[in-house]
Amino acid sequence: MKKILALLVLTGMVSLSAAGRPDTEDDVYSHECTSWLVFSDLTKNNTNILHKNRDAKYRNLMPITSPADSARKWIGLGDGSAEYVGKESVCMGMNVSGLAAVVNSGEPSVEHSYPGAKMGTPAILRAVLSGCDTAAQAVEKLRAVVTERKYSHGQKGPIFFFMDMKEAEVVEVTANRCSVQRYDHGYAFRANIWHNPDMASVADNPAPGWLNSCNRELMVMRDLNRAYRANGRITTWDILEMSRDTVTPEKSPIQRTLCSKSTNSASTLEIDLAYPDVLSTGYFLIGAPRHTICVPVPVCVGKLHPVMADLRWSTAAWASFDANGFGAELPAAWLEFEKLSLADYKKAQDEARKLLAEGKRDAAVRLLNDTAWKIWEGAAKLIGLDKPGA
Repeated sequence: MKKILALLVLTGMVSLSAAGRPDTEDDVYSHECTSWLVFSDLTKNNTNILHKNRDAKYRNLMPITSPADSARKWIGLGDGSAEYVGKESVCMGMNVSGLAAVVNSGEPSVEHSYPGAKMGTPAILRAVLSGCDTAAQAVEKLRAVVTERKYSHGQKGPIFFFMDMKEAEVVEVTANRCSVQRYDHGYAFRANIWHNPDMASVADNPAPGWLNSCNRELMVMRDLNRAYRANGRITTWDILEMSRDTVTPEKSPIQRTLCSKSTNSASTLEIDLAYPDVLSTGYFLIGAPRHTICVPVPVCVGKLHPVMADLRWSTAAWASFDANGFGAELPAAWLEFEKLSLADYKKAQDEARKLLAEGKRDAAVRLLNDTAWKIWEGAAKLIGLDKPGA
């Protein structure tokens, strides 16, 4: 048995935890994520972008909006249901101050959460989105959570991304430390390995987990470079295509991609630097990326479509995933709809920008909400959510 286990470890099919227990491939890859940020010097359209591909086993996915009593209005994507409004687990989001926040799992660490700590990463993100205006403020709130020993994330220290209109902070965390790396131009990325100072000494990652992240980080760097070198800018459409990439990099020793069987959703959070409280938008993939249609949700959203406000949308995506496999080709009609609808939304943003410059904020908000609603209606119909009983 020991010889068999050693062979499985050597080939990367099984890894050993710090306690020497075997982790299956599903265990190693089940709760991760790949995130990246792109500044306006590369988008060329006065926006900053924070993106997250989420890897997790959860299927109860839905867009989430801030409760009425929130200090700041925000939108997000995470786990929940209509029966638990205000208690959903937000995993990625942005607020009207122009602050976007996401979190990845980090590396297994020797500095585990303290016993009794109960503030997990979704609760931290919710607190940041409702209570902070800038990335620097978000870092201070996170530091306080760690200092007060409230932070909870088991044996793997997380990686937080906080991005605002001027800068971004990537914070790698354990129960005893917050290592902060500041960015203000270009792009940056993380999968599930730490890059910041102070972290290597407490990392405890097996080889398969390390290589897993290396594959995905290579793909992010390659694809962002490819888009920028081809067109002189990086767009939300480029990032949408990246989020669905299921092709293992050439000559890689392992099969691991940005979009995998464990990727359950994605969001591209676009911060408008002139009118963050109206024009900023989350482009959401509700469910497995190759089994759902990308839809825009403006940060000024008034009301979500009924099929987005519960689990029907993600349920339809998972039905397609189970029937066709995670890497199935997207229907041509879906891709055509995305190109046309996202172009329509960009036009609406341009018109809303003019209205805002004229002081007509209510008209701008109404235009974006009406445009988004029409897109949601069209997408729901293509997915089959317009049918009775859907």
